[in-house]
Amino acid sequence: MATASERIDPHKVQESLEVFCAQTEKRLEELEASVGQRCETVAQDDIPDLMKTKLHLQSQIEAIINSDLVELPNDSHLLIKVAKEEAETMANDNARTLSHYREKTYQFRYERSAVFFRLLRSQLQVILAEFYPGDGDKITMENLLESLVTKMLHDQNDPYVDIDDTMKSSHIELLLRVNLITRHPQNIMKIRFVDPRY
Repeated sequence: MATASERIDPHKVQESLEVFCAQTEKRLEELEASVGQRCETVAQDDIPDLMKTKLHLQSQIEAIINSDLVELPNDSHLLIKVAKEEAETMANDNARTLSHYREKTYQFRYERSAVFFRLLRSQLQVILAEFYPGDGDKITMENLLESLVTKMLHDQNDPYVDIDDTMKSSHIELLLRVNLITRHPQNIMKIRFVDPRY
C-alpha cells in the first residue's frame, strides 16, 4: 500500500506553488503596465496574501506527510467482519432511534387522546343531564357512550360496537338523531361514535 510520502511529492508541490506565485506576479505586472500606477498599491497588498496562502498550503502538506495513515489489513475476511460489525452497530443505533420515536409518538397520541376524552366527557355530561335527568337512564347512557368513545380511541381500525340487549333503543335513536353515532354501512347491528377529530 502506498504511503503518504509515495503519494505526495513535496518537491513537486513546492515547484507548483512557486510557478503559481511567479505567474501571479507576472500577471500583476501586466495589469500595472496596462492600467498604470494605480495597480501598484493593489499589487503590493496582494503579494503578502499570496505568501500567506503559500505558507498555509505548505504547512498543510507537511502535516499530511508527517501524519500516520491507517493501513487496512490485507485479510478480506477480516475486512468483511469489520464491515458487518459496523453495519450491525449502525442498525442497532437506528433501531433504538426508531423505538424511541415510536414511544414518543405513542405517548403523544395517548396524551392527546386523554385530553380529548376529558373534553368529550364534559360535553356528554351536559347532554346526559339535559335529556336524561333520571339516575338509571343517565348511568345506562353514560356506559353506552363511554364504551363507544373508548372503542373509537383504542381501536381506530375497527371502532364499531355490537348492539346488545344492555343498550336501550331510545338511547341509540337519540344518538343517531344528533349525529353522535353512525351505523356500520353493511351491518346495522353495529354502531360507532362519530370521531369529531376528522
